[in-house]
Amino acid sequence: NVDGLTEGGTYTFAVFAQNSKGWSAQSSTVQVNLLGRPSAPGVPNLSNETSTSLSASWSAPSDNGGASITNYALRRYSGSSASGAVVSDNAFSLSRTVSGLTPGATYTFTTVAYNSVGWGAESGPRTITLSKRPDPPTGVAASDVQSISLAISWSAPGNTGGLPITNYLVRRWTGSSASGSYTDITVAASARSALI
Repeated sequence: NVDGLTEGGTYTFAVFAQNSKGWSAQSSTVQVNLLGRPSAPGVPNLSNETSTSLSASWSAPSDNGGASITNYALRRYSGSSASGAVVSDNAFSLSRTVSGLTPGATYTFTTVAYNSVGWGAESGPRTITLSKRPDPPTGVAASDVQSISLAISWSAPGNTGGLPITNYLVRRWTGSSASGSYTDITVAASARSALI
Protein backbone atom coordinates (compact mmCIF):
# COMPACT_ATOMS: atom_id res chain seq x y z
CA ASN A 1 0.00 0.00 0.00
CA VAL A 2 1.05 3.57 -0.64
CA ASP A 3 0.39 5.90 2.27
CA GLY A 4 -0.11 9.64 2.24
CA LEU A 5 -2.29 9.90 -0.85
CA THR A 6 -4.87 12.62 -1.17
CA GLU A 7 -8.38 11.96 -2.45
CA GLY A 8 -8.62 13.18 -6.04
CA GLY A 9 -4.90 13.83 -6.27
CA THR A 10 -2.65 13.25 -9.28
CA TYR A 11 0.51 11.16 -8.77
CA THR A 12 3.33 9.84 -10.94
CA PHE A 13 4.92 6.44 -10.18
CA ALA A 14 8.05 4.60 -11.34
CA VAL A 15 9.53 1.28 -10.23
CA PHE A 16 13.15 0.36 -9.51
CA ALA A 17 14.71 -3.07 -9.09
CA GLN A 18 17.49 -3.93 -6.69
CA ASN A 19 20.04 -6.69 -6.57
CA SER A 20 23.34 -7.07 -4.73
CA LYS A 21 24.96 -4.58 -7.09
CA GLY A 22 22.41 -1.86 -6.44
CA TRP A 23 19.37 -0.23 -7.88
CA SER A 24 18.34 -0.29 -11.49
CA ALA A 25 17.60 2.73 -13.59
CA GLN A 26 14.12 4.14 -13.31
CA SER A 27 11.34 2.38 -15.19
CA SER A 28 8.94 4.21 -17.39
CA THR A 29 6.47 6.29 -15.41
CA VAL A 30 2.73 6.03 -15.01
CA GLN A 31 0.49 8.90 -14.04
CA VAL A 32 -2.56 8.18 -11.89
CA ASN A 33 -5.49 10.43 -11.09
CA LEU A 34 -7.14 9.19 -7.92
CA LEU A 35 -10.88 9.23 -7.68
CA GLY A 36 -12.38 12.25 -5.96
CA ARG A 37 -15.76 13.62 -5.03
CA PRO A 38 -17.82 15.46 -7.64
CA SER A 39 -17.67 19.21 -7.96
CA ALA A 40 -20.81 21.20 -7.24
CA PRO A 41 -23.82 20.84 -9.56
CA GLY A 42 -25.44 23.95 -10.97
CA VAL A 43 -27.56 26.21 -8.76
CA PRO A 44 -31.10 24.77 -8.84
CA ASN A 45 -33.69 26.46 -11.04
CA LEU A 46 -37.16 26.59 -9.47
CA SER A 47 -40.38 26.47 -11.49
CA ASN A 48 -44.03 25.34 -11.49
CA GLU A 49 -44.51 26.88 -8.07
CA THR A 50 -47.77 26.45 -6.21
CA SER A 51 -48.47 27.43 -2.61
CA THR A 52 -47.26 23.98 -1.41
CA SER A 53 -44.99 22.55 -4.13
CA LEU A 54 -42.45 23.37 -6.81
CA SER A 55 -40.14 21.76 -9.36
CA ALA A 56 -36.35 22.04 -9.21
CA SER A 57 -33.82 21.29 -11.94
CA TRP A 58 -30.06 21.71 -12.18
CA SER A 59 -27.05 20.98 -14.36
CA ALA A 60 -24.53 18.20 -13.76
CA PRO A 61 -21.16 19.00 -12.14
CA SER A 62 -18.37 19.98 -14.48
CA ASP A 63 -16.14 17.35 -12.78
CA ASN A 64 -17.51 13.97 -11.69
CA GLY A 65 -14.35 13.20 -9.70
CA GLY A 66 -13.37 10.43 -12.09
CA ALA A 67 -16.31 8.19 -11.16
CA SER A 68 -19.87 8.04 -12.43
CA ILE A 69 -22.41 10.10 -10.54
CA THR A 70 -25.06 7.77 -9.16
CA ASN A 71 -27.24 10.10 -7.12
CA TYR A 72 -28.13 13.70 -6.44
CA ALA A 73 -29.66 15.33 -3.39
CA LEU A 74 -31.80 18.44 -3.41
CA ARG A 75 -31.25 20.08 -0.04
CA ARG A 76 -33.96 22.27 1.46
CA TYR A 77 -33.36 24.81 4.23
CA SER A 78 -36.04 26.86 5.99
CA GLY A 79 -35.35 30.57 5.59
CA SER A 80 -33.24 32.69 3.29
CA SER A 81 -29.83 31.04 3.76
CA ALA A 82 -28.32 27.57 3.32
CA SER A 83 -27.72 27.00 7.02
CA GLY A 84 -29.36 25.23 9.92
CA ALA A 85 -31.53 22.13 9.71
CA VAL A 86 -31.72 20.58 6.25
CA VAL A 87 -34.14 18.22 4.52
CA SER A 88 -32.45 16.18 1.80
CA ASP A 89 -34.50 14.70 -1.06
CA ASN A 90 -32.76 12.08 -3.21
CA ALA A 91 -32.97 12.55 -6.96
CA PHE A 92 -31.56 10.10 -9.49
CA SER A 93 -31.83 12.60 -12.33
CA LEU A 94 -31.31 16.34 -12.81
CA SER A 95 -34.74 17.32 -11.49
CA ARG A 96 -37.04 16.80 -8.54
CA THR A 97 -40.57 17.80 -7.55
CA VAL A 98 -40.94 18.93 -3.95
CA SER A 99 -44.32 18.86 -2.21
CA GLY A 100 -45.65 19.38 1.30
CA LEU A 101 -44.29 22.92 1.56
CA THR A 102 -45.88 25.63 3.69
CA PRO A 103 -47.76 28.42 1.88
CA GLY A 104 -46.02 31.77 2.24
CA ALA A 105 -42.84 30.22 3.69
CA THR A 106 -39.32 31.02 2.51
CA TYR A 107 -37.01 28.17 1.50
CA THR A 108 -33.45 27.94 0.23
CA PHE A 109 -32.42 25.06 -2.06
CA THR A 110 -29.00 23.65 -2.99
CA THR A 111 -27.88 20.48 -4.76
CA VAL A 112 -25.06 17.97 -4.26
CA ALA A 113 -23.88 15.01 -6.36
CA TYR A 114 -22.74 11.56 -5.22
CA ASN A 115 -20.25 9.08 -6.68
CA SER A 116 -18.44 6.03 -5.32
CA VAL A 117 -16.16 8.24 -3.21
CA GLY A 118 -18.99 10.13 -1.52
CA TRP A 119 -21.04 13.32 -1.58
CA GLY A 120 -19.41 16.20 -3.40
CA ALA A 121 -19.48 19.97 -3.00
CA GLU A 122 -22.76 21.80 -2.42
CA SER A 123 -24.04 24.11 -5.13
CA GLY A 124 -24.81 27.77 -4.65
CA PRO A 125 -28.21 28.56 -3.09
CA ARG A 126 -31.54 29.52 -4.64
CA THR A 127 -34.12 31.15 -2.36
CA ILE A 128 -37.87 31.41 -2.92
CA THR A 129 -40.86 32.63 -0.93
CA LEU A 130 -43.92 30.61 -1.82
CA SER A 131 -47.15 32.31 -2.74
CA LYS A 132 -50.22 31.94 -0.59
CA ARG A 133 -53.80 33.13 -0.41
CA PRO A 134 -54.16 36.88 0.09
CA ASP A 135 -55.05 38.40 3.40
CA PRO A 136 -58.67 39.64 3.64
CA PRO A 137 -59.52 43.09 2.29
CA THR A 138 -59.71 45.76 4.99
CA GLY A 139 -61.90 48.74 5.76
CA VAL A 140 -65.12 47.18 4.48
CA ALA A 141 -67.90 49.78 4.75
CA ALA A 142 -71.40 50.49 3.45
CA SER A 143 -72.38 53.86 1.99
CA ASP A 144 -75.05 55.53 -0.15
CA VAL A 145 -77.71 53.37 1.48
CA GLN A 146 -81.06 53.64 -0.33
CA SER A 147 -84.31 51.71 -0.07
CA ILE A 148 -83.18 48.87 -2.34
CA SER A 149 -79.52 49.60 -3.03
CA LEU A 150 -76.24 50.53 -1.40
CA ALA A 151 -72.50 50.63 -2.08
CA ILE A 152 -69.93 48.40 -0.41
CA SER A 153 -66.33 49.65 -0.40
CA TRP A 154 -63.02 48.16 0.80
CA SER A 155 -59.26 48.55 0.73
CA ALA A 156 -56.86 46.11 -0.88
CA PRO A 157 -55.21 43.48 1.36
CA GLY A 158 -51.95 44.48 2.96
CA ASN A 159 -50.49 41.14 1.80
CA THR A 160 -51.54 39.78 -1.58
CA GLY A 161 -49.83 36.44 -0.98
CA GLY A 162 -47.04 37.25 -3.40
CA LEU A 163 -49.37 37.23 -6.41
CA PRO A 164 -51.50 39.90 -8.09
CA ILE A 165 -55.14 40.11 -7.00
CA THR A 166 -57.29 38.83 -9.86
CA ASN A 167 -60.80 39.44 -8.47
CA TYR A 168 -62.77 40.50 -5.44
CA LEU A 169 -65.93 38.80 -4.24
CA VAL A 170 -68.68 40.56 -2.30
CA ARG A 171 -70.83 38.07 -0.38
CA ARG A 172 -74.33 38.96 0.84
CA TRP A 173 -76.30 37.20 3.55
CA THR A 174 -79.88 37.99 4.48
CA GLY A 175 -80.18 38.88 8.15
CA SER A 176 -77.82 40.10 10.85
CA SER A 177 -75.19 37.33 10.74
CA ALA A 178 -72.80 35.90 8.15
CA SER A 179 -74.40 32.46 8.08
CA GLY A 180 -76.87 30.50 6.02
CA SER A 181 -77.47 30.92 2.30
CA TYR A 182 -75.73 33.75 0.49
CA THR A 183 -75.30 35.47 -2.86
CA ASP A 184 -71.87 36.24 -4.36
CA ILE A 185 -70.98 39.16 -6.59
CA THR A 186 -67.61 39.02 -8.39
CA VAL A 187 -65.85 42.35 -8.90
CA ALA A 188 -62.78 43.25 -10.99
CA ALA A 189 -59.39 43.43 -9.30
CA SER A 190 -59.15 47.17 -10.00
CA ALA A 191 -62.40 47.92 -8.14
CA ARG A 192 -62.60 49.11 -4.56
CA SER A 193 -66.36 49.30 -4.35
CA ALA A 194 -69.50 47.57 -5.65
CA LEU A 195 -73.01 48.91 -6.10
CA ILE A 196 -75.42 46.37 -4.68
